[in-house]
Formats: sequence, structure tokens, C-alpha cells
Amino acid sequence: MTYTNKENSSVKVTCIKTGIMDNNTWLIKNTDSGEGFIVDASFHPGEIIERIKADNTDLKGILLTHSHYDHIMSVNEIKEEFKVPVYAGLDEKELLEDDRLNLSYKAGRTNIEISADNYVNDGDEINLCGLTINAIHTPGHTKGGVCWYIPEENLLFSGDTLFYRTHGRTDLPTGDSAAIRDSLLNKLFKLPPETKVFPGHGEMTDIGQEKKHNVIYVSV
Repeated sequence: MTYTNKENSSVKVTCIKTGIMDNNTWLIKNTDSGEGFIVDASFHPGEIIERIKADNTDLKGILLTHSHYDHIMSVNEIKEEFKVPVYAGLDEKELLEDDRLNLSYKAGRTNIEISADNYVNDGDEINLCGLTINAIHTPGHTKGGVCWYIPEENLLFSGDTLFYRTHGRTDLPTGDSAAIRDSLLNKLFKLPPETKVFPGHGEMTDIGQEKKHNVIYVSV
């Protein structure tokens, strides 16, 4: 699936779907410059690398929404292939570096312990590929989860915090049901209703629809 943003925009978003958990790795490209970055790096690094190259994207970074193994499985291989930095939330550092907290020890694969090159706080901005990207700290699914928001384009990459009509689970290490409710109601749902949402699993949605229909209003 490829999404081209609003008319006259140079931003193209491509979904690279991999693995048995139906993960979304998002490839965001500035078609004017040819530069791009990915949000999360799920299963099958060879497939993700091949798709990036086939798109002729000059990769400049890897942005992580959180540290669960199914979102970081391919980080080291992609980083090595393209020589790019990794960005993550500061409060997620412990989970990234601990194979028990990021659950890779249970996955039947090589245990994963990684470090980001750049740790961000709530409200930090990064400039990448000609775009300004805001870090929104959204604890609840994990304590250091971050959603990445491009205000000029009204695009939000929500990881496992916000899904179509629902939200991420809170029963894994550092999860917190009250925190995810606060993250949704007081942060994400304050964004413009036309904001397109690209989650870590499943289909796209938008903030306007989620403010009307999301299960958060009845389940937490």
C-alpha cells in the first residue's frame, strides 16, 4: 500500500508489511529530494532493505515508536546496510537494551538488545529529509513509547498506541492502562481531525474517526 499525501505534497508513504504479526514498517519519502526514513523495523530485514532500494530511497534514518521485538527485529541490519542513525524515546532506552523487557527472549529468535543514536523527549523536533517531525511521548503500551507527527503534512505514525477503532494492549512490561487513556485523550486526540494515522498493525485511520469511534471511550 502506498499513500500519497495531499495535493501538491512531495511526501509518499509506503507500507512494508512483514511477519506473522502483520507488522507495518512505514517508508516515508520526500519525492523532491529522494530522501526518506522508516518508522519501525519489523521482521525480514532483507525484504525491507530490498523494498527501500527498489523505491530508490536514499535512507536517512530509522524512527522507532517503541521497543517490542516485532518493531525492532531488523534495526541492526538496516542500520548497517544504510549507515543511518536510530531515533527513539528516552524513556524507552531501558527496554531497547533489555531482551526480557522487549520480549525478544520469548520470540524463539536471537535476543535483541540495541541502543538508539538519538533519544528524544516529549515535544522534541527532528529535521529529517526536509521534514520537521515532532516526537509525542505516549506512554501506556510501553513507558517510553513515541508517536511521530509531521504537522505540515498532518501525518501521525502511532506504533501500537493507536489502532483503527482501538488501542494497544497494556499488559506487557511497563504497560499502563491509565497512561494509554491519557495519551489518547489528552495528546493524540488533540491533533487536527484530518490527521492521517499510520499504526504499527492493521489499517490506516484518522484522528477525526477515532474521536468518534475508538473503543477507548468505553474500555478503560
